[in-house]
Amino acid sequence: MATNDFDDMSQFGMANWDGMESKDQPRQTNRVLMLLRGRYHWAIILATVFGLAGGMAGYFRKGNEFQSHAQIRIPQSRDVLLYNDVDTRFQINTFDSYMESQVQLIKSPQVLNEAIIDPRFEQYFGKLPKATALEIILHNLVVNHPRKLEVINFAFVNDSPDKAQAGVQSVLDAYLTYTRNEYKKRGSDKINQIRTIRQAEQNKISRLQQEKNFLISEFGTETTIIVEHDNLRNNIQEIKLELRDLQEKIKSFVPSYNNAPTSDSGGKDNAMASDAIVAQLALTDPHIRTMLSQKELLEARLHMYDTRGIGAGHQEVQNTRAELRAVKRQIDQYVLSGSGLALDASGAPQSPIKQLRAREQTLEEEIDEKEAAALTLAERINKIAQINEEIGETKDDLNFTNTRLEKLEVEQPEDQTVDVLNSGDYPLEPYNSAKRMQFGLVGFAGGAGFGVGIILLVGLADRRLRHAEDAQAGFKDVRMLGVLPTLPSELTDPEQAAIASHAVHHIRALLQIAAAPDENERMGLAYSVTGPAAGSGKTSMTISLGLSFAATGSKTLLIDSDLVAGGLTRRLDIAVHMPLSEVLFNNNILTETQVHEVHLAVRNRNITEAQFIVDRQMASQEQVNHALEQQQETAVGILEVCAGLNFRDAIGTTDIENLHVLPIGNAQPHHAGQLSPVELRKLVDQARRYYDIILVDTGPVLGSLEASIMSSNVDNVIMVVSRGDNKSLTYKSFEHLYSLKAKVAGVVFNHALSEDMQKTSYATMSAAQSRRQSDLLPREVFTQQQSERYGPLASAVASYGSVRKNKRTA
Repeated sequence: MATNDFDDMSQFGMANWDGMESKDQPRQTNRVLMLLRGRYHWAIILATVFGLAGGMAGYFRKGNEFQSHAQIRIPQSRDVLLYNDVDTRFQINTFDSYMESQVQLIKSPQVLNEAIIDPRFEQYFGKLPKATALEIILHNLVVNHPRKLEVINFAFVNDSPDKAQAGVQSVLDAYLTYTRNEYKKRGSDKINQIRTIRQAEQNKISRLQQEKNFLISEFGTETTIIVEHDNLRNNIQEIKLELRDLQEKIKSFVPSYNNAPTSDSGGKDNAMASDAIVAQLALTDPHIRTMLSQKELLEARLHMYDTRGIGAGHQEVQNTRAELRAVKRQIDQYVLSGSGLALDASGAPQSPIKQLRAREQTLEEEIDEKEAAALTLAERINKIAQINEEIGETKDDLNFTNTRLEKLEVEQPEDQTVDVLNSGDYPLEPYNSAKRMQFGLVGFAGGAGFGVGIILLVGLADRRLRHAEDAQAGFKDVRMLGVLPTLPSELTDPEQAAIASHAVHHIRALLQIAAAPDENERMGLAYSVTGPAAGSGKTSMTISLGLSFAATGSKTLLIDSDLVAGGLTRRLDIAVHMPLSEVLFNNNILTETQVHEVHLAVRNRNITEAQFIVDRQMASQEQVNHALEQQQETAVGILEVCAGLNFRDAIGTTDIENLHVLPIGNAQPHHAGQLSPVELRKLVDQARRYYDIILVDTGPVLGSLEASIMSSNVDNVIMVVSRGDNKSLTYKSFEHLYSLKAKVAGVVFNHALSEDMQKTSYATMSAAQSRRQSDLLPREVFTQQQSERYGPLASAVASYGSVRKNKRTA
């Protein structure tokens, strides 16, 4: 169930109704009062009994106790000899932390073990096992330090004043002895520790100096290493410049024949870089001259193809270009291999490119060698710099350590300064007299609360609705439309009948106020009346509200959709038979057109269907008589209307003016599965056209299919709950309605006790006791038999309202 369904009930038109008893959110105290209602006397009795028992137990829980106090002072500062910054002052926050540590020290085993062997402790407490003695001290000792003060307070509690004083004095002396010894030991240890740190720093400086000397031993000094490194870097730069010039020269010897030119003009620029070398070699090498002649012949052929207009896609052009590329590659390979060059002393060709490549490799190897040497020198220089920095930092630490050691040796006191302000007083009277009274009051309150809690648990275990507020406890925004009293089956008390009638009229008035339709609105309002369980009074509520609406002149229709119980149809004794024309149609005597003609004639003229059919000779008198006999055996209602029967042909009249009924007809419980939400919506829409108010009597919310369907097709749902209904079932019913997006107008609490009635506005009707008895005499509207059928609530509404009987019956 979505939270928003309950947070904004104004969408249902119920936000500002007058006369409501419910609040937006029941307080917790109201919930407690709801659980105690009707059980107040038992709650008072149990609260008194358990309260007295708890008070006595609390008061006598402990006897008289005595408390002895002691107090010491630890100053934040002391007089100094030379240096005023050596452990002589504390910041406020640091001092408080130190004092708290002293409190913990006092309660530590180191101090308490000394306290239990103190002669005064053994004198008053006797020789006790160590565990027992420690437990006594820990249980009775109280130590605290007031914040921002220089004092620590001791307190020892016991039922004997002598033991209380002995206990606090033993702990105080044990603390003073322990701290004195520990302070001396700590001061000596601190100086020795600082001396050890100084020696370690001196050793570190010596080790670092040796490591530095080893690194510069090869060169003599740090400056020599730096100069050597700079010279080496300059030499590397000179070699790199020579290498860059050599690489530029090599590039000028490399031919570019791989990408063949697309035309003769495009190929000249690409061949110029190697043409000079090739032309020079051709002067002395006949093989190169032959390849050059072949190249020129192929180029001339391409030129001829071009002048004749033969395109690049021609097979001959493509073949010639392929041959030209092959000749160029042969020339390059021949030149680069050195085949056409002069031989050296060993007989190998002396290629210019090969010579340049060899020099390039030599320079690169020389650069790599010198780079490695320069990197080694740089690492050594960085290592020396790190050692120098570390030596400087260590010397600074050594200077600080020497200064610290000198200050401590000068200012270290012999003993810690602790002033004893109170060595342990002797208690003269018990300190816990007021506390015993407090324990008694707490015990009384706890016992009384326990007694009330038992009654509350009984109330929580009772899962029945006992009062009107119970129906609203789970839903803060559910509105209480009204409360109906418990009525006997034979209502003879005029005052009781008047109150019941007023309650129903009040509910009807609230519904009318909430609806507040526009003056131009002609459609009727539809309400579904349902409940969490059978027997909640849904049918009685439907009939009574129908009588109340009819008394105001509203044309009212009651629809019985409870196919299981059919209580509305049974109590009003309504039976609507199938129209004669429909019977003849089912017997295949009349056509559908004739049936429609009969319906129009009967509605517009003062004539019966039988008379019209016989007069128009649509059927013989014998056929009509036979159909009339069949008609008495039929009963139509909500199921037949959903199946297609004309809506007005299924409506039955009652003894009350403006009150009409749509019964269930011959429908049985298993017919509920034939009800369609679409058809029921159409039925409600038809009813809106002819009636001002439509009240739908349904079965229980959780056990009735038609209740769920109707709840989502009407304007508002009226939930009727009865005293004694199951709470869980009621709350689940509300959740189910909200899950269907149904608009809940509110809840009506039925069979209420007199105390619930006194809380409502209907309680003013009790003032009728002071009126003349004749003012409460009811009007005779129903006969005795009708009163029994309609029920006591409907009879009360009819007797104390403006209900008028019909001049003509159905």
